[in-house]
Formats: sequence, C-alpha cells, structure tokens
Amino acid sequence: MPNQLGLQPSYETSKYEIGSMQNTLHVIVTPDGRNNTAKIHQNLSIFLSRVEKGKHISFHSENIRTFLFIIEGQLLVNDKKLQSGDTARIESVNGLKLKAEEDTFLMLINLP
Repeated sequence: MPNQLGLQPSYETSKYEIGSMQNTLHVIVTPDGRNNTAKIHQNLSIFLSRVEKGKHISFHSENIRTFLFIIEGQLLVNDKKLQSGDTARIESVNGLKLKAEEDTFLMLINLP
C-alpha cells in the first residue's frame, strides 16, 4: 500500500556494482531513495545478495516481516533449507542467519 494516496505512477533506475552484493545484503530500493537506491512510496526495503558456497550473512531487525526469494542456488535460513525457485515469508523473529550450501543469488524484501 502506498504511503500516500493519489500519487502519479512512476519508475526509477539506479546503477550499482555487481560486486557490492557479494556475501552481503545490498539495498537497492528504499522509502527515501538513500545511497543511490530506487525510491518506493511504501515502508519497505529490497536487498539483493550473491552468497558464495560456505559463506554466512545475517539480517537483524526487531520483529522481522520478510519475504525471501531464492533466485539461484541453495541456502539454509535459520537452519531451514531453501533452493532455487523457493520463497519464504518470515515473521516474528529477530534475525536471520543465511548460509549458502552452494553459490546462491537471493532477493530479500523487508517490511518493518
């Protein structure tokens, strides 16, 4: 749901280095367009990551409401296995531990 009613439809593009998402969550969309991200009129952030096999990344936020999309690869999410094409809706946890069981490309949408 937009944070404002009556807005004209719009779109944005932004550029970032592919390496900026290696083994880390790289934010690409935010409500305020900070740090060269695309701006969205909603209270959410979108992240991309490429996690190398055997590497760990974490995401911390109180009372997480997150959608996780595994684009390629296989990942343990708080010890639950997800693989290419899987999605997960995760709520009411304070953090995520992500471990790649193989090279993995993912998208995480956080709804605080």
